[in-house]
Amino acid sequence: LILSVAIIMPITKGIIYKKNLYNEIISDVDSKNWESAKSKLDELGDYKNISEYSSSINYNYYISKADEQYKNKDYKNALLNYENASNYNDKDSDLKNKITNAEREVKKLEIQERKAQELAQRKREQERKQAEARRLQAQREQQQARNRELADLQRIVDRAFVNVSIREFGGGMPGVYEFYVYPQAWNSLTYNDKLNTLIACRKYVELKARVSAHDAEIGTRVVNVYDNSELANYASIK
Repeated sequence: LILSVAIIMPITKGIIYKKNLYNEIISDVDSKNWESAKSKLDELGDYKNISEYSSSINYNYYISKADEQYKNKDYKNALLNYENASNYNDKDSDLKNKITNAEREVKKLEIQERKAQELAQRKREQERKQAEARRLQAQREQQQARNRELADLQRIVDRAFVNVSIREFGGGMPGVYEFYVYPQAWNSLTYNDKLNTLIACRKYVELKARVSAHDAEIGTRVVNVYDNSELANYASIK
């Protein structure tokens, strides 16, 4: 007996629950509360004559949802739900008109989105061209500044030295950049003048030979024009 009661009680509760759910669905249908009716319908499953209400509930649920979305200009989802509604009643002329209107709005929206994308693409391309133009302009200005500095250094070198020899070894090895000078002219300079001249030579090599400041510094030598003896380098000045 106890076992029978234990089995019967859950079954009875289930029957009562479904009966109440069924009655709530009928009440929702009468009050046109389609969203509530739809959620309960999905939960109830197959019960009594609920299938007689199923198409109407689903149809009206999707219609009411789509109408609200259309009102809020959510045309794509409105069209989707109008089409869902048509699965339950494809003879409704009013629904067909709603689908036509939603399709028209979706097409207009797609045109607007496409135009917006094209405009954004043109804007990005314009910005890219402007950035490239600025880069090239900065490059030209940098080159012009380099050329002016090199021209100034060229005049200094031409006045101070008899000859300049730039020898590149390649293979990643720094070259040797020799500035030939008359020893009497070099010895007449103060230490600071010699240092400034050597610095100018290093910068000249850096710009002329297009090498790094480090390679220009290591390779630059001031040389006696008569005997090729070294008068100055990056480590010492005589």
